Amino acid sequence: MAIYRALLALYPREYQALFAKEMLKASKESLNDVRLCGKCRLVWFVAVECCDLIVECGVQWGVKLRHNVCHRCAPGDCRCLPDIAKARPPWVGRDAHYENLSRVLASKE
Repeated sequence: MAIYRALLALYPREYQALFAKEMLKASKESLNDVRLCGKCRLVWFVAVECCDLIVECGVQWGVKLRHNVCHRCAPGDCRCLPDIAKARPPWVGRDAHYENLSRVLASKE
């Protein structure tokens, strides 16, 4: 799991914020299942998972780079990618969240 966490740390910050916890949980569950199948299967699973993480990390950085290049001349926020800082946590009510967000944004102006 330490290798998995290290590889996951290479992903863009936005991707980590959205998917890291879920990916770690799914990987831990799969790893526990595969451990019961023997060492050969476990080694194969870890190798495939690490390769997948590396490839997907490259894809996600490519997406982020393409977005930054395509929108470097665009004024302001293009709103193509979600702004994680403005995302409403599921445990916070919609009205309360957007009311607080409006106050914060108004104070910046």
